[in-house]
Amino acid sequence: MTTHLFDTAGPVRVTIDLPHGSVRIIAGDRTDTRVTVTPDGAADTATTTRVSFTDGELAITGPAQRRFGWALDWLRSSAAEIVEIEVPAGSHVTATLSMGEYRCDGSLGECRLFTRYGDIRVEEGGPLTLETTYGEVHVEHALGDAELSTGSGDIEARTLDAAGTVRNNYGGTRIGHAGGDLRVTGLYGDVRIGRAEGGVSAKTAYGGVRIDEVVRGTVELTTTSGVLEVGIRAGTAAWLDVSSTSGKVRNSLDARDNPDGFTETVEIHAHTDSGDVVVRRA
Repeated sequence: MTTHLFDTAGPVRVTIDLPHGSVRIIAGDRTDTRVTVTPDGAADTATTTRVSFTDGELAITGPAQRRFGWALDWLRSSAAEIVEIEVPAGSHVTATLSMGEYRCDGSLGECRLFTRYGDIRVEEGGPLTLETTYGEVHVEHALGDAELSTGSGDIEARTLDAAGTVRNNYGGTRIGHAGGDLRVTGLYGDVRIGRAEGGVSAKTAYGGVRIDEVVRGTVELTTTSGVLEVGIRAGTAAWLDVSSTSGKVRNSLDARDNPDGFTETVEIHAHTDSGDVVVRRA
């Protein structure tokens, strides 16, 4: 195990480039930055991980990776390290792992995290760009725009303050609260959204889409096979364009000639080939 300590009066910029391992970042009220590198497994890789700090930028890099080296590391369970980084709150992080996971606790600034194999978990930060090929993505609170992506795995974000873009080929997607416009695309998996305050575009080939409450804007829901359900907040008038090729359309809203008397309006476009469409009050 090796430890590095640097005096840092404010937020820092962190860049990480490692072939294999796990990264934990802890952001808090502190005036220094600490990096601890611990070997994970038989290989003593801590000595090959380089840590430097210059002009407010913390750089953590591993050994140069050969072509297909990430696959060899996976098979041999070698060349791995556990990197724990303690930084001042608001620090920015850009990181790439060929294979490994991220866990970020505390409040960070901009985060750009990439991995081929592994989960990504962020407590708070923004803007966020989080991408894994095989793994789950979990966000408690995105302070700015958020781009979340996985090729295979679940995606969950409890609170998105601003715009959100979610791509999930194979897995379920859950968004608790979307404060800005939200766009979700997928192939196989259900989409569940709690409260949407902006426009929503949610498209999946095989899976249902459910929004518990929409407030305003334009909502577009599309699936080949699955149930589409949307709840309209009380006080919001809804214009409907909904259809199902082989299912039923259930609309419990009262028909009106105009939106007079409503404080907000929303357009609902919901289309499925196989499955019901449900429109109701939230």
